[in-house]
Amino acid sequence: MGAAMGSQRQLAGDKAARIVDEAVVDVLFSLGNGLAMRMLPEPERDVMPTIQAGTMCVHALLDEPA
Repeated sequence: MGAAMGSQRQLAGDKAARIVDEAVVDVLFSLGNGLAMRMLPEPERDVMPTIQAGTMCVHALLDEPA
């Protein structure tokens, strides 16, 4: 019975991890789309600070918790 409970917990954990992964992918796509929509209408705009901030957000989403 202990092994079965462990397997169920692992499956539940895998499903939760997959849901979190899908959510992170959605956020990353949204961030990229939003940045593109912000940059396209103003090609002369200095976008480097925005890109740096976006990079920090991506690192925060993808880095393992300490």
